[in-house]
Amino acid sequence: MRTSIIVFLFVAITALTAQTVRHAYLLWFQPQRSVLEKYKPVTQSKIKNADSLETLEKEYAIAHSEVAKVDEEIKISKRKVNRYNDEPFKTEKMLKTAITQWERRSEEIGKARFSWICGLGVVLVGLGFTLKWRWLGLIFIISGFAQMIWWVSPSFSFNEASAEYQRMLENKFTLSLITLVLILLLWFFFDWKCRKNADSTAKKTT
Repeated sequence: MRTSIIVFLFVAITALTAQTVRHAYLLWFQPQRSVLEKYKPVTQSKIKNADSLETLEKEYAIAHSEVAKVDEEIKISKRKVNRYNDEPFKTEKMLKTAITQWERRSEEIGKARFSWICGLGVVLVGLGFTLKWRWLGLIFIISGFAQMIWWVSPSFSFNEASAEYQRMLENKFTLSLITLVLILLLWFFFDWKCRKNADSTAKKTT
């Protein structure tokens, strides 16, 4: 049993350390500015500086209204337009993509929190089982921590620079750090318990 625990702890601590460091890098050390920043379209700057979904929605409503007006003009004049590169279609599309990404990150934050809490619950159930059924308890503990680690693992960023993406990184960094601390505490607990059992066995033999 001790060997199985050591193998699990080695893998878990290695994975958690790597992803916690990665979250920290993306949050505080990754360069956020570029010399080309001032040449970016105004819409990209608005998307990057938006602090809420409501802000993006207001910008999208304005762009959508402009698109509706242009569509009416197109019907009358019957001129051809490029809906990917011509304004205001390009701005509307950029804002729509930004809103979709924001909502996806919000959903990911909710899933990560819920699944992490469920994983913690499974670990606590496993600890309870170890009092009577050690192997069954160990299976629950490993399953619970595996779920916690999986849901705080890194996500592909696709060069996102939104406030919601930063909030997702903050949540995952915090949960990764807490998970790492819990695993270390679990290691000290099992190490103490094994030493205690070994001492009691030695006393009985003597």
